[in-house]
Amino acid sequence: PILKSDPESRPALTIRADILSRRFGSRAANSIRKPREAWLDRELMPATRLRLAREARRTGDGEEAARLIDQGLAFFGTHYDLRQARLELALARDDHATARAQLEMLSAAHPDEGWAAMKRAEYFADRREWTEALSAIDDAIAIAPDDESYHSRRGDILLHLGRKSPALDAFDRALALEVNQPKLRQYVELMRESESGLDEEFRIPIEPIVEAALAATDDTEHPARILLDNTAVEIQRDGTSTRYHQMLAKITNDQGIRDFDTYRVPYAFGEQWVKVTQARVHHANGRVEEAQIRNRAPVKREGEYPVWSSAWVDLPPLEVGDVIEIEYRQEDLSQSFFGDYFGDRVLFASVNYPRDRSTYTIVAPPERELYFNYVGVDAPVESRDDARRTWRWDVGAKEAVEWEPGMKPLQEMAPRVEVSTFRDWDAFATWYYHLIRKQFESSPEIREKVRQLTAGLETDREKIRAVYEFVVTDVRYIAWEFGVHGFKPYNASTIFTRRFGDCKDKATLICTMLDEVDIEAYPVLIYGAQGENRAAEDFTLPLVQHFNHCIAYVPDDGTGESLYVDGTAEFHGVHQLPMMDYGAKVLVVKDDGGKVDDIPWNTPEEREVTEHVKVTIAEDGSAVVEQENRFSGDYAVFMRSRFEIEAQRATILERIFAERFPGTTVEDVTMSPLDDLSGPVSLRVRLSVPNYLDLSGNTAKLPPVRDLFSSASNIGGLVTRPEREHDLNLGNPRRSQLTWEIQLPPGFRVQHVPESLGLDGEHGEYRFRTDHDGNKLKIERVLSFEKPRVRSHEYPDFKRFADAVERVREEQILLERVGEVD
Repeated sequence: PILKSDPESRPALTIRADILSRRFGSRAANSIRKPREAWLDRELMPATRLRLAREARRTGDGEEAARLIDQGLAFFGTHYDLRQARLELALARDDHATARAQLEMLSAAHPDEGWAAMKRAEYFADRREWTEALSAIDDAIAIAPDDESYHSRRGDILLHLGRKSPALDAFDRALALEVNQPKLRQYVELMRESESGLDEEFRIPIEPIVEAALAATDDTEHPARILLDNTAVEIQRDGTSTRYHQMLAKITNDQGIRDFDTYRVPYAFGEQWVKVTQARVHHANGRVEEAQIRNRAPVKREGEYPVWSSAWVDLPPLEVGDVIEIEYRQEDLSQSFFGDYFGDRVLFASVNYPRDRSTYTIVAPPERELYFNYVGVDAPVESRDDARRTWRWDVGAKEAVEWEPGMKPLQEMAPRVEVSTFRDWDAFATWYYHLIRKQFESSPEIREKVRQLTAGLETDREKIRAVYEFVVTDVRYIAWEFGVHGFKPYNASTIFTRRFGDCKDKATLICTMLDEVDIEAYPVLIYGAQGENRAAEDFTLPLVQHFNHCIAYVPDDGTGESLYVDGTAEFHGVHQLPMMDYGAKVLVVKDDGGKVDDIPWNTPEEREVTEHVKVTIAEDGSAVVEQENRFSGDYAVFMRSRFEIEAQRATILERIFAERFPGTTVEDVTMSPLDDLSGPVSLRVRLSVPNYLDLSGNTAKLPPVRDLFSSASNIGGLVTRPEREHDLNLGNPRRSQLTWEIQLPPGFRVQHVPESLGLDGEHGEYRFRTDHDGNKLKIERVLSFEKPRVRSHEYPDFKRFADAVERVREEQILLERVGEVD
């Protein structure tokens, strides 16, 4: 009757469809839905939908069942029964792409429920995809760390991965949470009876070392002395490894007490396992005190990259003369993105800590070929049998590397051993390219965007710039980890769609988009470091550890110029790399091999600030300051990023100038267009300074003359030592040119100015000149650093240069009163 009076009644139609489905099945219900399908689909409640879907499955109509559930999920996306039914249907039809998508959406819909992650774990375990199962169960444990069943299942998964030690830890945790599990307890006891490993084989007896150290009298110059640093690494056939580390250190002064108050072992949770097995302190009176060990539980993960966690040791209160003992094991739980690759670097010296003995042992299957680069140490002792090969370095006492300001990185100075499964860079690059080649996947959307960006452009350089500026401005940069556990980029179509990515993603997208206009481009592996931290990189052996960043390379197209571009350089032009990329040794990755190249250092003119200032000082000591600046390089990048919002520019400048002149007001500010990434940035600003000079007496001191970035202010800190053992890293070459014209207040004249100075050194240039006539004063200053590093034997000459600059910089300009103001 309701439908007779109102044929479009939605509630009545919904109820009638429900009744028909109960009595006659889904086909009868469908008879009333076709003319009103769109809104009726929306009105059907989940329970009705599920009944219709089950009826469709019973009659063999899987497509109809999937349609019913998918439409329901469009309206009730978090409904568990609908999602579960869709998952079951996908599994029944061997549609694993849909099954995985449903599992991910189930977790997204219930982010705080461990069972959702557990379902993913069971799915992967059923398919024997143990690495994915481990990641999923770790997500479940992060959400519900006190559920013993999750830890027990984690142990099962780890055993399938061949990781016995972390599996035992997982079972122990399950038993601690629920003691009433007799079968599991018995199983763990049986496993432990047969447990052995690197620690038993390669542990060095410490009793005589500790006894001798406690009896010895040490100098107190260094915070601590490393008595023993013992590392053993076993490489498995699949490239995963187990690492055992043993360390003894003696505290020799109060700084050592502070340094060793806690001890930390970092690792990638979910991909590595760490357990501190021994941590204690041997006191001078013979008492041994155990430390508190915190093998940290996981935290909830965000995204697809691992959580970097740490095992912590909280040592008991320390005293000078105590000996610290630490042991731990670390295991890879599964292969990384790099498959069966193995690489390692071990340093046999420390900054400020002398060492008595260091050992490093590598154990590998006999068929596994390894390549070594050892510097400052002898060749290893090798042994071999049918089961394995062993290489061992036993290094005697090494003096501490003494810390100096601006010193080069430790890896450049310390004796070291590097090991890799790759002999040369061609093999490494070809291997890495084939790992990532599927990521260079274009799409119709990318092709259309490239067409729009390059429409009307004629030269390759114009097209490169258009693509580059799109990637650096429209694709948001997200800084993810770039270690051995974070090297794999997304494919280009995914990056383009979601409009964000890290350095590898951006390099991938640049290469893919340029390929659409027939421009060659390749990914480049590089170590990004600010100039003062740039090491002289040793590329003797191919190692992933050489790199922490990824950019792109465009070969010479006949113009005589190749081009490196960094997709993370948001405020840089296409021809301008960030300062952290200059001076680097890089690997250009191609399908047929690699090209090792050097990115040259920037010139001083490529990182320059010029400044012209006019100061008019009134008789009350206030002043009007009119300033014009031009910035290039990272100085320009700073201006683009800091002053991007026009309405905030005056406020930001007032904060900057208020540090020199309290109460400064910005009366006017003009800047060049900041969206032009390729050119320099110019600034014009007019300031009102209420207390520029204190004129209460007969003399006055002019404020220090410095540019906007105070680029000369740190030069004295570079040469605090009379001599140096190590090279001094100055950072990227840079230049500052400064001109100040000062109108003195009525009744005052210049009493004293620093003498003019002109210095030309191998590493820099300094010019200082003043000119005054009556109540007008002009100051000109040029400071330029030409090279990034001062060699230790060049330091005396550079120190003389820097000391002379510092004397002029610190010398004040004095004014004197010459009569009453008219």
